[in-house]
Parts: sequence; structure tokens; C-alpha cells
Amino acid sequence: MLSGTHTHSGPGGYSHYGLFNLSILGFDKQNFECIVNGMVQAIKKAHENLAPGKIFINSGNVEDCGNNRSPIAYEQNPASEKAKYNDNTDKEMLLIKFVKNDGMRLAV
Repeated sequence: MLSGTHTHSGPGGYSHYGLFNLSILGFDKQNFECIVNGMVQAIKKAHENLAPGKIFINSGNVEDCGNNRSPIAYEQNPASEKAKYNDNTDKEMLLIKFVKNDGMRLAV
């Protein structure tokens, strides 16, 4: 999947890593090609619709959302590392909004 860092929630069969494909018992070429073709079409469509506009960026905390997969492992981190955070799970959400000059939202 195309993502900023990585994903823990992609569909089975799209990766060459065995663990990601465990749910469907292996790599699925048709699934992989469907995902790739979808991304290519999205990029083409975005390019065809280029227009002057603005990009807005904001962030905030989303409480009561998400869990640390291993609180026990997290607690093994040094105190200096844990002191950087308020919780054992990152609750910050980043929002990027694209708006054309006429006010029409393109993507959120």
C-alpha cells in the first residue's frame, strides 16, 4: 500500500512479505495489480485536475482511539524515551486539506 511510512492494515496478498500474506496463504498477483492500477489511475486523475489552490495542515489529539499492541514491551523502553510522550500510544492525527482557489475541497 502507498503510505507515508508503513501500514499495519493492508489487504492480504499485496506484499512479498509472508506475514502480510498469511491471511490469504500467499501473494496474490491479481490483488497486487489491482492495487497498483488503482494508485496509477488516482495519480493520473489528480494530474489531469491540477488547479491553483492552497494546502492546509493541522494536527490534534484523538483520544480514546488506538491501542498499543504491546504495552508490556513499551514499558521496557528507557524512562528517557517514555518521558517524551503522554501515553504509550501516539494519539496525534495530522490532517492535510487541499482546496482550490474557488473554495472547492479537493481532498482531505
